[in-house]
Amino acid sequence: MFIAFVVSMHLNLAQEFAQASGNAHSLTGYDILLSQVFCMAVPGFLLIAVFLQAIKNPDWSKVRAHLVDTFFLYAFWVGGWIVWTHGRPEHGVIGLIKFFLKGGGWAFYFFVILLIVHIVYAIIRKIPNKGLWFGLFLASALVMGAFLTMALRSHAWTRIETYWWPICFLPIPFMALLLARHWPALSVNRMLHRRVLLTSIVLAVAAGIIEWICAADATDAAKLPLRPFLPEYLRMSPMLIAFSAILAALKFPSAPQWIRFIARNSLGIFCLHVFILRGLHRVIASVAGPSEWSLVLTLFVVLVGGAFATEFVRKLFRERLV
Repeated sequence: MFIAFVVSMHLNLAQEFAQASGNAHSLTGYDILLSQVFCMAVPGFLLIAVFLQAIKNPDWSKVRAHLVDTFFLYAFWVGGWIVWTHGRPEHGVIGLIKFFLKGGGWAFYFFVILLIVHIVYAIIRKIPNKGLWFGLFLASALVMGAFLTMALRSHAWTRIETYWWPICFLPIPFMALLLARHWPALSVNRMLHRRVLLTSIVLAVAAGIIEWICAADATDAAKLPLRPFLPEYLRMSPMLIAFSAILAALKFPSAPQWIRFIARNSLGIFCLHVFILRGLHRVIASVAGPSEWSLVLTLFVVLVGGAFATEFVRKLFRERLV
């Protein structure tokens, strides 16, 4: 689900359907889909990543090795993206820092955030639960404070890109570590699991209501290409929705084989699709016609084709052919 949402966002799928609807100049259901569903994908991936490490309770040597692996993941793919796009930072130290925090200019900012949340996890992993709850409260207050400040400043996110800001994801290591510590009890106590799940859903709805009350003016936001009624990640509701989805999914005993196939290759789909997405869509649109449905077809081709391509590349590395 999450990788499909990420590719959909990079295709501007929701915005294109909103423009094609009869209410293109006002808030539509597609805008809500983008802000409340698609936007939970990146926080969801980060929550899963930290949770899967925390549940193993690794020693420092394994934590350090994981940080090194994540750094090389960033260096390889961001380096490839810079070579592919001939990207260059803006002049000055600030421009250089922004360039590398944004992963060379687009989607690979994710690896910067992945590294940062794992560094935070490495720092807080031995903190008692009370300290984790306090840290989660402070990080959440920081996110909400930044969001409300931008809202009061004429919805500054309509003029400033915030998707790559590390502050957007600071609560995630605390949430993931708390979930990992409490998961043994949650996994055996069905009533407790339901209470925590219901609480997270209620908090997500409450945060979402506050955020939409503070949303940008519908007429103004609809005039912009990406229809930024709300910032992508400088909000609590996408994190809480992702947390709820993961908490619910942990109770499923298994998934169909085709879902497991896509999930197993989601990192490869993410890394490969940024290089081919626009060119592939141009080809599909030239055959199927330049409508919003060509984007849906592109999404399908990217998910399936990217998964098979990832399996192929993995085999090349495993056989030492690359």
